[in-house]
Amino acid sequence: MANQRSGNALESVPFEDARPGDLLVYGYRDDKKRWHGHVVILVDKYGHATGHKGLVLGAHGGDVMAVQFVTFEGYEENYFKNPRMSLRNVLRPNT
Repeated sequence: MANQRSGNALESVPFEDARPGDLLVYGYRDDKKRWHGHVVILVDKYGHATGHKGLVLGAHGGDVMAVQFVTFEGYEENYFKNPRMSLRNVLRPNT
């Protein structure tokens, strides 16, 4: 998903054009070229609707049946524990 430009009912858009419902793909490759990342759903980019800049919904782990975290600090620099983690793609469902 980090390199996807279109297909599977998704298209890549610039972060500047991100809007609610878009998927934000964060990640990096480690020294052994293994991918580590997260995909979250953007809810409120600027905080105008909720009062929380960068509000996203996401989950961790294998089988996920519910949202496991809600955060709005992900846009801020140094949010992730690993400094290599960065925004790699923004994907929008084709409608």
